[in-house]
Amino acid sequence: MPVLVPLFQAALFHPGLPILTPALAKPTFVGLAFLLALFQFPMSTTLTSLSTGSVPASYKGTLMGIEHSVFALAGFLGPTCGQALHGMTGVSGLAAAGAGTFACLRLFWAVNVGRQGGGK
Repeated sequence: MPVLVPLFQAALFHPGLPILTPALAKPTFVGLAFLLALFQFPMSTTLTSLSTGSVPASYKGTLMGIEHSVFALAGFLGPTCGQALHGMTGVSGLAAAGAGTFACLRLFWAVNVGRQGGGK
């Protein structure tokens, strides 16, 4: 689901495909962004839970520290990069980048969980 919403946004707001009128564009974007946000918090909590369950107890604190550092870095760099990308490509490019990020994370997770034989 998290990959589908930004892909839908990318197509919906592409400048070459005038699907929405300007009056509908903003509320539609806000609604789709809200739908995507509903999945992001549970997804990050689930990833943290799965990752801490896959390391020995002596490494859990280290893992949590690394995860929180990555989350802080994303919170610091994300808005700056997002604003720059929005300025260059508009909402469509921004949504496509989000879909690409979700797809890469999903692929990385599937490969690593498959390699470990876990995911249970």
